[in-house]
Amino acid sequence: MHKKHILSNQLPIVYQEMAGYQSVSVGIWIKVGSINETAHNNGISHFIEHMLFKGTEKRDAKQIAYDIDRFGGEINAFTTRECICVYAKVLSKDLKDMLEVLSDMVLHSRFDASIMSVEKGIVMDEISMYEDSPEDLVDDLSMQVAFSKHALSLPVLGLKETVSKLTQKQVIDYYHQYFVPENMLVSVAGHFDENQLFEWSETFFNFPQRQHSLKPKEIDQPKHCYEAAHLYKDNEQIQVSIDFKGLPYHDDHDYDLMLFASLLGGTNSSRLFQSLREEKGLVYAIDTSAVFYETLGTLNISFGVSKENMESAIETLAKELRKLVISGVSEEEFKAAKSHLKGSTILSLEATDDYMDFIGHVELFGQKEKDIEAIIEKIDHLNLDDCRSMIHKTIKSQQFSMAIVGDIDEKSTKKYYQKMKMILDENR
Repeated sequence: MHKKHILSNQLPIVYQEMAGYQSVSVGIWIKVGSINETAHNNGISHFIEHMLFKGTEKRDAKQIAYDIDRFGGEINAFTTRECICVYAKVLSKDLKDMLEVLSDMVLHSRFDASIMSVEKGIVMDEISMYEDSPEDLVDDLSMQVAFSKHALSLPVLGLKETVSKLTQKQVIDYYHQYFVPENMLVSVAGHFDENQLFEWSETFFNFPQRQHSLKPKEIDQPKHCYEAAHLYKDNEQIQVSIDFKGLPYHDDHDYDLMLFASLLGGTNSSRLFQSLREEKGLVYAIDTSAVFYETLGTLNISFGVSKENMESAIETLAKELRKLVISGVSEEEFKAAKSHLKGSTILSLEATDDYMDFIGHVELFGQKEKDIEAIIEKIDHLNLDDCRSMIHKTIKSQQFSMAIVGDIDEKSTKKYYQKMKMILDENR
């Protein structure tokens, strides 16, 4: 089980020593994302992630790049709806130097106005690239439909209009508001000396005095909306995303939902893959996943389909869901999904960067199972009755949203949505 150490400024360091490795991975986590934004500053969290690489009080962007490259390791960052993470993987001998660089980037960024102007153009190019990807667009549209009028529905990258209007003061104020010890943590996994880690962290993560530091604002509880929406794109394929009500990160039945997602459409032997692709050849790929957020979640089904196969795909999918609700799953099917969930979970934590990511998420969002042993024990205790109960709780004919991107209009979108509702209602 990983351990936790609290620095004198109350910044948590969570860490896992892993024998047999020559590398160490470090992640700096900030609990802020598009869920903290508004329609006016949408994209500011992601923009700050970019700016962390663009210069500090002692390094310009070129020097940051040089100092990173000389380690021969890896460094990157990501922004989600609920967090920012800046992370690196280096040889153990370079941990001290990498901690110094990472802490400098995250705690001492300058947000130079002229550099911000250039970086806005880069982010807007990224948004353009995103808009050319139907798979990405349908993900954003599905969030807009499922959580309409809540910040959770805002796109992580923001809009060109909002990003272009961000001011230096807006960015710095937002940065000061959320980049504070009580809203951050550092996760470390791999080969390192515990006492040295504490000593170096105490030195490098000594937060600068801010002129002002506002308390991160409270987030309103999002609510599920059950509607359908479309976005016209002149593409050969139609992208579909369907969301049923799911569970938050820390729910006692989170692994029941993950197991259900796996047997429904998470593997090549799953119900939807076999029926829609292997038996009827309606789609090339279909995926089902349990998506968790801090206060709620979804069961998401997504696939791409040709226009001529769209109606058959919706009908087949709905009938498979109805069949699961009425007939349930067999003992054999349940055991296979359980075995797959256990194996994929273990394999997902084979490397230091995987484990760094895992313990960062666990601590940031309060997951109850703190290590791989506790997770495996929880999976082992999953039972068929709970799986069947999860199916009934999740698949409800009046409680799902649908997002469609492609050569489709509003009338057809409503038709497919109503058709799925009708099939799910039959023989209940």
